[in-house]
This record gives sequence, structure tokens and C-alpha cells, in this order.
Amino acid sequence: MSVCRVKKIAGRTVTLMLALLLLFSVVIETAYARDSAVTREGSGPMYWIGYEYPFTTDTALTESRWQANIDWIADNFKSYGYEMVSTDGWIEGSTLTNENGYILSYNDSWTHDWQY
Repeated sequence: MSVCRVKKIAGRTVTLMLALLLLFSVVIETAYARDSAVTREGSGPMYWIGYEYPFTTDTALTESRWQANIDWIADNFKSYGYEMVSTDGWIEGSTLTNENGYILSYNDSWTHDWQY
């Protein structure tokens, strides 16, 4: 195949790709977020997740560690918009539920519920 033919094919390929890009940019509708208090503020809720301790120790968070994490986030990140602290996994020791089946605390050994 000659160099001239390769350049011609490459030029047509680029032209076709640009035409398709232009077509898709005109045809595809813009997506809008629903109008809510969160979207009017510019972002969703910001939260920190306590995952490293259970992952690295292969045990559930202790209640004192959970409280320390909450205090640390409140002291250092609340002014930046952080509103929540959450955890993930290791809830096998949590069997206490309410009438709707919601877990009442991260672990049955805790004396408090999720809120502090």
C-alpha cells in the first residue's frame, strides 16, 4: 500500500470520527440533576468512612474507636462540610434490630446506638 493511500485513508478516518463526534454532541441530550436541596448547594453530603481499622485488624470497630473517629471528624473536618461518619462491614456481631429490621448498633457489645 502506498504512502499516499495510507494518508488518504487516515484522513478519511479522522474526518469520519470528527463527524460522528459532532453528530453525537448535537443528538445526545444534556442530563440534569433533579432539583433538590442537595443539588442546589452544589454537592451531595460529604462523609468519612471508618473502614481501615476493621480491614487491617479483621475485627469490628470498638465503640471507643468509633467515638474517637466521630470526634476527630467533627473537630477537623466539619467546617469543610463533612456531615456524616459511616462504617462498612464487620457487622456480624450486630443482631439487635428494631421492628423494621434496621440494625440498632454496629455491634451488640456497644452501649450506645449509632448516634452520638
